[in-house]
Amino acid sequence: MQPDLILFQQDILSLLLVLRLVGRVFISSCVNILAVAIYLTEELRRKLKNPLGELIEGPPAYTISVLKRIIASHDKTILITVGDFVTYNVFTNNIEPEVCVIDYKTLRQKDYRVKKIIENYIKISVKNPPGTITSEAYLTLRRVLHAINFEKKYAILVEGEEDLLTLPAIVEAPLKSFVVYGQPHKGIVVVYVTEEKKKEIMEEYISKFKGFEDFKSNVLSS
Repeated sequence: MQPDLILFQQDILSLLLVLRLVGRVFISSCVNILAVAIYLTEELRRKLKNPLGELIEGPPAYTISVLKRIIASHDKTILITVGDFVTYNVFTNNIEPEVCVIDYKTLRQKDYRVKKIIENYIKISVKNPPGTITSEAYLTLRRVLHAINFEKKYAILVEGEEDLLTLPAIVEAPLKSFVVYGQPHKGIVVVYVTEEKKKEIMEEYISKFKGFEDFKSNVLSS
């Protein structure tokens, strides 16, 4: 065999080995990123009992009628709902959110009423255990919310709990969107997304989670 050919084959083998190793590092890096999460502290748990936006108190018929008026006063706005109960009540009052985040539970009890009414939505499943915001859930929300174009609607199906995903929904939603979630036994909370609100949620809430610095460098900067 010619020496040049032998060297060429060795170069090819070396290149394949490098690509294989780089591939492993890349895959390992992706796996590590998806494994990162931040964790709710007791102080934050107490703080989050307060509404993040405008609290509209009352039964669903009243709160959703007020929400309709709020939405109607804004031109071509985006609606994001977090929670099965509020999502169900929005749908049954002829409002279709661009994105809904649900876990098929209401007050931690199984609730599948919303399952049929989102059958035409693009469904994406994520894992997000109680008391956490996982990188998988955060990055999925970011990707979906940055892709909104009024032609496709998305349902984020959460294995675990969706409550805390209200926070990244606000941070990653387009400006002038509305993020709506339920306030147990009271009504709904309507958050109008502005730069100031995004900054408030990041600085006063998300950055206070346990494990935030690692999350910031591995997830938020990606």
